[in-house]
Amino acid sequence: MREPFPCNACGECCRRVNESKLTAFLDRGDGTCRYFDDSSKLCQIYLDRPLICRIEEFYATHLNEQITWQKFVQLNVEICQKFQQEKKGVDMDLDDLNQLHHDQRNHYPEPFRLRIHRAISWLKRAEVLLADGGSCELNRALKINTPHSKTRLSKTAWQVLEKTQSDWDFGFVSLWIAFNAIYARDFNLKTSQDRAVLREFLNRICRLDKDKQIYNLVWQVFSSDLRSLVNNRYVFQSFWDFHNGSISRDEFEHNFHVANQKISSALAQQDTDTLLIAVFDRLYTLRNQIVHGGATWNSSANREQVKSACAFLSKILPVFLHVMMNNPHDEAWGNPFYPFVKGD
Repeated sequence: MREPFPCNACGECCRRVNESKLTAFLDRGDGTCRYFDDSSKLCQIYLDRPLICRIEEFYATHLNEQITWQKFVQLNVEICQKFQQEKKGVDMDLDDLNQLHHDQRNHYPEPFRLRIHRAISWLKRAEVLLADGGSCELNRALKINTPHSKTRLSKTAWQVLEKTQSDWDFGFVSLWIAFNAIYARDFNLKTSQDRAVLREFLNRICRLDKDKQIYNLVWQVFSSDLRSLVNNRYVFQSFWDFHNGSISRDEFEHNFHVANQKISSALAQQDTDTLLIAVFDRLYTLRNQIVHGGATWNSSANREQVKSACAFLSKILPVFLHVMMNNPHDEAWGNPFYPFVKGD
């Protein structure tokens, strides 16, 4: 009796059904299988899955006389490992990024060095805010390391402290500040002009991404999450323009339909630039809601979009920085609007 195929249910093959003619019929539009559950990373029709997804049965039916089982397993394991390594490669460790900046910063133009330094500082803060068990950090700050030391705080204070969890709202704000540090130019720009600068930056960073780090992150890790985010009307500005009486319901519905058609086309063609522009347009609206007091702190009403935004930004921004650090002398980065000025 032969050994079973050593599948670890990583889900990477399910995210790439568009890459083979044998599985392309399962593509839901973004390269991922239509039966793949993004939350559990498992198949929703596992017991009734197609023959191509039943490795042992597919081998017995089509390949038994062409290749040995051991060789077949070896070839597929190599592909699995390649997929998993590519996914791992899109995770940019913040400590490694900071070390790279430290090693190279003396060779950067000063305005560029300042951008990177500021962005990393805010990414570090976001990492703390989004880490589960924020109370552990506060424990260390208060030097409270033993059960007996709880007496240093009131009972009510400890009840609050022990319930401390990730602060998604301030985590998002910190991430957006990091993003501002990366791309922003003139803060006197109107909203439409600022968004134009943002789009120009996204186009530029994608063109400079020779190693396809951004492409891999968008399409291998976040494609389904981004699809959900851009389909959420609560982060579509026209929705709020309608509710504020600036446009009619018909105009909002039309704008939303046109935007979604463009996004569907970008998903089908794996057009990274267009999808990212749409995503950051939505995130810009979410940023306005939070920063301008249009949302309640820790509100259940926007938890889904805030958490999705934090997950995406915490991964994509280090990649943006890495691409920039590989191109430090590109004039497109421009100068920070608030340079560092030593005291008179």
